[in-house]
Amino acid sequence: MRTVLHAAAFAAILALAGPALARDTQPRLPASAASPVDEDLRLAFQDANDHIERGEYLQAYGALEALTGKPAFQSATSALRHATWFLMAGTAGEARDWPKARAAIEKAVAFPEADATDWQVRIQIARSSGDTADGLRSIAVMARRFPKGLTALSDEDIGRWFDRAKLETDQDLAFDFVDALLTHWTPNDPFVDPFVELNGMRQVQVEGLLRQGRTAQAIAATRKIDNPDVLIAMRADKRFDALSAADPALLDPKPAALRQLARIDALYPAHTDLLSGVDARTSALLDLNRGEEALAFVETAITRAQKDPRAFKDIDTRLGWTINLKNLALGSLGRDEEALEALETAARVPEKGKANINQTLNLAGQQMRMGRFKAALATVASVRDDRLSPYGRAVDLRITACSATQLGDLATADEALRQLRGVKLEAKRQLEDALLCRGDLDGAAAMLIERLQSPVQRNLALAGLQVAPLRPSPLPLDVTLRQRIAELCARPDVRAAIDAVGRVISYSPEDLWPPKPSPASKAR
Repeated sequence: MRTVLHAAAFAAILALAGPALARDTQPRLPASAASPVDEDLRLAFQDANDHIERGEYLQAYGALEALTGKPAFQSATSALRHATWFLMAGTAGEARDWPKARAAIEKAVAFPEADATDWQVRIQIARSSGDTADGLRSIAVMARRFPKGLTALSDEDIGRWFDRAKLETDQDLAFDFVDALLTHWTPNDPFVDPFVELNGMRQVQVEGLLRQGRTAQAIAATRKIDNPDVLIAMRADKRFDALSAADPALLDPKPAALRQLARIDALYPAHTDLLSGVDARTSALLDLNRGEEALAFVETAITRAQKDPRAFKDIDTRLGWTINLKNLALGSLGRDEEALEALETAARVPEKGKANINQTLNLAGQQMRMGRFKAALATVASVRDDRLSPYGRAVDLRITACSATQLGDLATADEALRQLRGVKLEAKRQLEDALLCRGDLDGAAAMLIERLQSPVQRNLALAGLQVAPLRPSPLPLDVTLRQRIAELCARPDVRAAIDAVGRVISYSPEDLWPPKPSPASKAR
């Protein structure tokens, strides 16, 4: 199978061969590419070409590698040498020999002819080989040198790289990645937050600026954050205390939530054909505890989508999430059975033509929170393991461990906990929640303390401890876990770990939500 990586690599050689060869659909090396040099190089190119045509990519790589050691190659044009290393990266990538592909692309990007395509290939090699650090560095380089090249990455691609950046132990690398993007990247979707958490990127940027002592720039960047959840997490983390010292209102979530809604309302009329806009506005209304308004708005959009599948450009990727937001709106009003029905519908909506893994896991989580543990286990059992990301796998195992515990099936629960411990950073929070569900406060305390002591996990750990107002009819498992979190935070060892890095704040409704608009004002 010919990958995008190989196609991009072969394009560079074609560019040297002239327009006639570019019409050839077969992957062949142009004989004319070697014409400025000697016969040995021509034969080496021909040998590599023969291997490529037979799909023998490692052999093609070997032929090209041998070519690079010839004195005549060193005297060839810079353009030809660059294209050769680029093609070597492509052939090694076809063979999934990532060390060879990485070594070749590193050579290619060092040439003056290297452009956005080289860096796009380097990013693809990093993604395929699991080299997060090189991928983040490469995206930052491309953003600064060839910002137009970022268009080859979708907003969702950028979001996935940001998810990895949040787990990157090299915080300076994570900062450089988001700083480059926030300076040079324009998302394709104007309502990009549901995809890549643009506010979350700004939080990472602010933390990096503060670490470098650039307080004035950190304050300016913080003023661009309008997601209340991000500000609540920052307020809980002592690394951001310099912001509150400079301006006590800087991290106030209530005015931020109002700014968020105003920003979305200003954008929305020009983009009524995007479900991402519906999602963004619904989420913003829910952040302000305007559940009735959020429900009416999202239901109107869902009805429109069901009547006309062409009403929204992003219906194939967003409809399940939009129905999921209907679930949240119903839940905020205490209409739990209807909320569950909405999630059952969302789980049946295909995502990009495939089974909707995200909403199926959300459905299982809702069933578990409502105390329907057998149903939750059946739902997670319906998900194919090979379709799960590491994070999705962690969620699946947390639901399994908790539901099995509540049913008294400790063997199943123990096995799920064992597997959770084997998942990387993505599972830390899920493991902590599963231990809380088990009633293992010692185990949960150890995991929470580990997360609080980790610069990467700390902010998320603190965010999960903040005390928000209860919803109208709290779900049974939510009540249990809230009580256990309170017990956890009261332990001296946990208390000391929290106090060392942050704080726990209890929020009243008045702290977060202004008075709801009257019916008359809404009508206007």
